[in-house]
Amino acid sequence: MELVPLRVKTYIGAGAPDARGRVSNEIQYPDFDSIPSDLRGGVTWCSFIDRFGSHLYDNCCDFHEADDYNPVHGMRYSCFLVPAGFADAAVARFPDRVEILSEEEFEHFHDARVTVNSPEEIIHTETLNAIRAKHGIPTGPLKPTAAMSVTEKNAIDPNSTTPGIVRNQRKYWKDVSAKRKVTIRAKPAK
Repeated sequence: MELVPLRVKTYIGAGAPDARGRVSNEIQYPDFDSIPSDLRGGVTWCSFIDRFGSHLYDNCCDFHEADDYNPVHGMRYSCFLVPAGFADAAVARFPDRVEILSEEEFEHFHDARVTVNSPEEIIHTETLNAIRAKHGIPTGPLKPTAAMSVTEKNAIDPNSTTPGIVRNQRKYWKDVSAKRKVTIRAKPAK
């Protein structure tokens, strides 16, 4: 499926008062529901983008921080993937808040800003401890032995999906895109 990565400037601001008159800070998005319904699949924009992977938020810089990538206090970038029609309409309607990223720019945002704190591997300690106990391996790295079952060997192979040590397939965009069979439309020339 070919999708387009949108980078959106979101702001934190005073929201509407609740029933008790309290005002909370709410994230302010562009009014994507003003994009024609047929380009949103006939549903609200939040439901529409969830069909393609939902929001990806910058986890390096929050609204009350700033850095080289996200230089404005009170603003934070988020990205999401959408079909080309929605992307083009969003950029046309909100040119100061929405931009299309290239695949390289999106991959950098995903890998260096969104999943930067995600682990390389997902460790299921209970499974690994059971293998250690069964085979009398008290410490150190687990390595396959002839006495281990195929399932136990798979549990210590990060490239297997068997619980134990599993490579995090959501950490890097190249893995996510391959698993979801997503291609990115080339960024239009300006």
